[in-house]
Amino acid sequence: MATKPGAYDGQLLRIKGKGGKGSKGNHGDLYVHVHVLPHPRYTRKGDDLYASHTIDLYTAVLGGSTIVDTLSGQLKVKISPGTQSGKTIRIKNKGMPVYGEPNIFGDLYVQLQVHIPERLTDKQRQLFEQLKSAY
Repeated sequence: MATKPGAYDGQLLRIKGKGGKGSKGNHGDLYVHVHVLPHPRYTRKGDDLYASHTIDLYTAVLGGSTIVDTLSGQLKVKISPGTQSGKTIRIKNKGMPVYGEPNIFGDLYVQLQVHIPERLTDKQRQLFEQLKSAY
């Protein structure tokens, strides 16, 4: 059985005339409880989706762009200079479809995680030391 886009966990659906046969020979209604399995990448709150996305240190410091996965495909997102790890950005209309409302979607909230390099070359370490002394 297919449901409309945007069905949510705990939703009760009624399907007219598809239930058991009643005493008068008519079929009753069938009621179905929807259970939505968790998604490995997204957490759903209402019609909004939440996800985490890693950016590199250089993009966080200097700004730039990153490619974020959405339900409808990949999207290039602008990253402001000086972005801190843990900052959340909102991408409008890239969340779940609103049940019973064609072409209306929730938002996607992406928490940015800055990846700090674990190993540096000698040259990279020297450059970081120069930055540190200039700060």
